[in-house]
Amino acid sequence: SLSTVNGITQADQWRITSPFNSSGSYITSNWERNDTSFQLIGSGLTESSGEFSFPTTGIYFILGTSRGYAGSSNTTYAGIQIEATQNNSSYANIADGFSSPQANFYFDVTCAVIFDVPDVSTHKFKIKALASSSVNFGGSSSNQQTGITVIKLGET
Repeated sequence: SLSTVNGITQADQWRITSPFNSSGSYITSNWERNDTSFQLIGSGLTESSGEFSFPTTGIYFILGTSRGYAGSSNTTYAGIQIEATQNNSSYANIADGFSSPQANFYFDVTCAVIFDVPDVSTHKFKIKALASSSVNFGGSSSNQQTGITVIKLGET
């Protein structure tokens, strides 16, 4: 990995490697660090059962993305949330993005937040996939569909 690029000391990207159906749960499996034309800057995030920990304290930009497909009926909402903890225990929604896909249509959603991490042992985040009915969220081991991009903006 690179140590610094134009002042950026941490930049990382993760994704889900295969499609999954969900109507509302944390994404806990099939995470991988981007391994297609990607270069990690810094030491990067660590991930355990869908819980992401930061490598150093600081102020981080977190971008969540997802692509999916609605099944045979219209879906009132389908999307993702970034949920974070500041006490290594209780999680709360800090950003979300939703769509209302019609039957047999694709959807794309994004959400983003700037998150202050003064303590790497207590400040962590997860991604939740939510839908009014079970929909197919995209995943691939060769391109970003459902995933996250995290860049450290500066010191806390």
